[in-house]
Amino acid sequence: MIGIVHSIDPSTVGTVIEANINAYLLSFAGLPGAVLHQDPRCVWLDAGIAGATFNSVVYARLSPEDMDAGIEAVLNHFRRRSLPFTWHIGPGTEPADLGSYLLTHGLTHSEDEPGMAVELDRARDDFAIPFGLVITPVRDEDDLREWVDVWLLRVGSAGRCQPFSWFIVQNQGAFFDMAGAHPASAVVPAIRPQPEAQYIAPQARLKEQ
Repeated sequence: MIGIVHSIDPSTVGTVIEANINAYLLSFAGLPGAVLHQDPRCVWLDAGIAGATFNSVVYARLSPEDMDAGIEAVLNHFRRRSLPFTWHIGPGTEPADLGSYLLTHGLTHSEDEPGMAVELDRARDDFAIPFGLVITPVRDEDDLREWVDVWLLRVGSAGRCQPFSWFIVQNQGAFFDMAGAHPASAVVPAIRPQPEAQYIAPQARLKEQ
């Protein structure tokens, strides 16, 4: 696991962001009945939930010799389980053109996701918070239930994800979004790119300290 990163190095930030995302995805291994597969060539998770968000391949380093067999092994597992899944490709993926092989095996390209990182000790905190915007950490069971109710509107299922820090974001009383920060990398991912995301950074900095 990558420790807390205090400065951004352009040559390694992609790897750090990828590690942060993978840690989030693999946190679903803590769900009841989840199966985590790990070997030097491939790491994937079957969370046992009929949602591609929870079932995913997060790491793959396949050689030309085992390319087709490695891909089919993953596909056959999720076919047998009748579960959707997502195959994530990042800077650590080998070969770099693995995506083209996945397409030939019947997978479809979903989206390209930008990576975002910020040095928390340099994040601005001198701006005025808009009227009605309230960000509160999830502290107890009632807060967690409220957080899950909002999350369910988007994903349909949920589970406990540790060791993340979760925040409830309200804008003039309306719940609209949440954000989590993984302390291992100090990268704050926003669920959707909205102006409110910038206000999460000071909160995350406090958690890091």
